[in-house]
Amino acid sequence: MINKKKVIISLTLLSSFFILISAVSAADYYVNQDTSQKNIVDWMKNNAQNGDQLIFNVTNYTLNETLNISKSITIKSDINTKIIFNKNKDMFDVKTDGITFSGLTLDYNGQGTTKIMYGAISTLNASKANIKLFTLDNTVINVNKNYTSGILLGTLQGNITNSVINVKGSTCYGLNLGKFTGNIINTTITSSALDSICVYIGTWNGIINGSKMINNGAKKSYYTVGFLSLHSNGSIINSEIKSKNSYAAMVSDNAIFTNCTLSSQKNLTKVYRYRPELFIFNQIVLTKNTYTFKINNTGELTSKECIFQLKTGTITKKATVKAIKSKKFVTIKITLPKKYIGNKYTKTIKVDINNVNKEHNKKNNVGKFKF
Repeated sequence: MINKKKVIISLTLLSSFFILISAVSAADYYVNQDTSQKNIVDWMKNNAQNGDQLIFNVTNYTLNETLNISKSITIKSDINTKIIFNKNKDMFDVKTDGITFSGLTLDYNGQGTTKIMYGAISTLNASKANIKLFTLDNTVINVNKNYTSGILLGTLQGNITNSVINVKGSTCYGLNLGKFTGNIINTTITSSALDSICVYIGTWNGIINGSKMINNGAKKSYYTVGFLSLHSNGSIINSEIKSKNSYAAMVSDNAIFTNCTLSSQKNLTKVYRYRPELFIFNQIVLTKNTYTFKINNTGELTSKECIFQLKTGTITKKATVKAIKSKKFVTIKITLPKKYIGNKYTKTIKVDINNVNKEHNKKNNVGKFKF
């Protein structure tokens, strides 16, 4: 009796084990030679759950239409499947958080226009997309035609690791992101195309480590930069950034480079820093005893609030200059006693007397006049 019970228990456990294995493996969907894109779409719509895997198990696979990713899944290959896409559309339309691409080669042959840009990994309204927990790992993206990007999204939170993005079309971007909070690790992004940028990020906060951004493209009317981020607050470490015909990097002063190899076009600095640029417009208006001054910001970043000062004779007058957005101006007014109006006294003026704004040129912050 004891031996029989043991056999029954063992068989029951073994049966439960196989049921468990079947349930786990059923969660993943394998793409083989005879798998149509409709099969994938049906699985995504009807069976896929968050956390499942779409596993490509063939050497090459051609997508005939954009593949909409509406579940938080991993798209991967253990044999480095090359996925080919030849339509003038987005290749993968990412619609949700928690997406991972791993072990793939994406051969993207879509082409955009001057009015609309497409991407290998994008979404229908890319500028408004907000994707979190995104991962690109051990993946190659080839951007082969014009007006396209490897990854094209508005806001992205995640990491890009151990990957390669090759930009071959003109007016293209390896990464084209409005805002990116995350890291780029051990990744190479190259461009050999006209008016293309390896990495363009509007606002970036993160780390770049052990990576390369090499731009050998020609410049006609735009930048051919290795790394460009207008509002950048991160660290770039042990990386190589080069541009044959522009700046290696264009970033704000908050971006820190440590142990990096940087190379720009001859006669250009290795790193261009985005800053505000204040100057006093030379048309000064006098109404009775009051002078009106126009303070312009011709730089790329919003200036900090600062102090304007006028000195003449024994008098010093000050006024607060509010923060000025890029390419905007403000006006301020200074009233003097009547005796100082006219040509007898030289008026010396200066904006940002405490140097709270870091600028490329401080000479145009000062001026003198008589009237």
